Amino acid sequence: MQKHVTVQKGLCVHIPCHFTVPKGEILSPTATGIWSTYRTKLVSSADSKKTRFTLTGEVSKGDCSLLINEAKLEDTGTYKFRLEDTLSYTYNSIQPNIKVTDLWNISKKEPYISPNRSMAAGEEVMLTCTAPEWCTGIAPVFTWKGSIRITETRTNALLHPYTSTYMSNITFTPSQQDHNTSLICTVTYGQVSAITSIILDVEYPPSMNITMPGYERLLTQENKSVTVIEGESLNIWCTVTSNPMANVTWSTEDGLILSTTINKSLTLALRNISLSNAATYRCLAWNSHGNTNDSITLSLEYPPKEATICIYKSNPDGLLDCYFEENSFEEVEEGTSLSLLCTAKSNPTSNVSWIRHGQTNIQNISAKQLLNVTQMGVGSTEVYICWAENKYGQANRSITIKVTSATKQQQKPPGIMSALFVVPPLVIVLLLISAFIMIRNKRRKQLLHNDKKQTTSTPVNDCDAHKTYEEIPQGSSSPTDNTDLEIAPKDENLSEDGAPIYINYGEDLQYACIHFSHLKPNDSPEKEEVEYSEIQCKSQIL
Repeated sequence: MQKHVTVQKGLCVHIPCHFTVPKGEILSPTATGIWSTYRTKLVSSADSKKTRFTLTGEVSKGDCSLLINEAKLEDTGTYKFRLEDTLSYTYNSIQPNIKVTDLWNISKKEPYISPNRSMAAGEEVMLTCTAPEWCTGIAPVFTWKGSIRITETRTNALLHPYTSTYMSNITFTPSQQDHNTSLICTVTYGQVSAITSIILDVEYPPSMNITMPGYERLLTQENKSVTVIEGESLNIWCTVTSNPMANVTWSTEDGLILSTTINKSLTLALRNISLSNAATYRCLAWNSHGNTNDSITLSLEYPPKEATICIYKSNPDGLLDCYFEENSFEEVEEGTSLSLLCTAKSNPTSNVSWIRHGQTNIQNISAKQLLNVTQMGVGSTEVYICWAENKYGQANRSITIKVTSATKQQQKPPGIMSALFVVPPLVIVLLLISAFIMIRNKRRKQLLHNDKKQTTSTPVNDCDAHKTYEEIPQGSSSPTDNTDLEIAPKDENLSEDGAPIYINYGEDLQYACIHFSHLKPNDSPEKEEVEYSEIQCKSQIL
């Protein structure tokens, strides 16, 4: 049997025990077993009165097992067993040492809560608090304490031969607020209690809050729009609450990822803010249980930029000219209705005024965006300055207007819009001229070809006047066939006029034709002129 037995105060312990008798001895049915300490008799199998000590075994069968209920500190000591029958024996080998300790100072005897694992918010959970083994017939009292809302409680018992294991089951639905809170189970036996606890691990999807240091009063759940000043630097915090930890991302409204992390927060840092930073920024967070997102819109206040002057004219095409450069110049025809419009990008909206810059002075002539220009004579030139200003700064743009006479205005090189109307007709005219030249050249070539053909093929004398090639007998040659047609050598076959004679040496017929088509006319003889001069004769006096 066990030499050393430990039991907690207030609990019970069952000590198995067996003994034997000397060889030749037989135990009688009335054999009695006695448990005692060195000073006190504790229990006898013959006793009918129930105490905290019970000899549970059948002594006549050699079983001396002992049960101690509601152990006390004074129960600590060495126990011995004695047999009384026809013979009496004290067994020195059966002397267990029993130690009674304070309650719950042995970890394996503490109550425990199971299962001790993570749980999902919104999903029903059942937990069990199990008490240490206790003596049969004495049920403990279970008490639960925590932030959870318990919907059901049940107590069960698992029976053993001399002890029982008691359990308390609770059912509840955890929430995000229950995460990292304590759940306590208390087990009470009479006046003695034991406590155990766990920290709830509740998993839930992310939630977030967007903040900006220095702009807390401007940001609310309903309004996530902030106006900042150009050139400032700021940090936008996206704080995320989740379990497990969420992935967090800052992006623009069109999906451009700016930064990302796996953490409880992510800061978007914007430095030297400009117009390009005026946008909506979105924070997105997600984990295995879900996702969430929120956005903030930044508006920018800045001084006037890009002052622009636009000119409205009364010309037929309703042309609108806008000038973005400094020192722009525009000529207008006398009598033209002219309006100047001044615009500038700014926030807040700029106050716009017009200034006329003369040769010697500057005059404020209008405090409106639209200026109607009148009373300018032919040849006059004026410089108009558009001035835009708000609380952050100013911008200006100037234009020079010169009035010309109608004639001079017509001599101006056509502008881009005029060229758009002139170019198509000009292209058509050029195409027609090109077609005419091509047709004329083609006709000239045709006429030259016909003249050449007539020169080589048309009969020019009586011998061929009524003769066609069809009438020439087979085998004869055409008068234009170079193989049979020859020119007589010089000074041999010339006509009296000096024209070449073309001779056909055909087999059947022979022709001799004289052509004068290539002769040049002889120059007419010049008439002799007689010049007369006056001759004066002087008489000589002899």
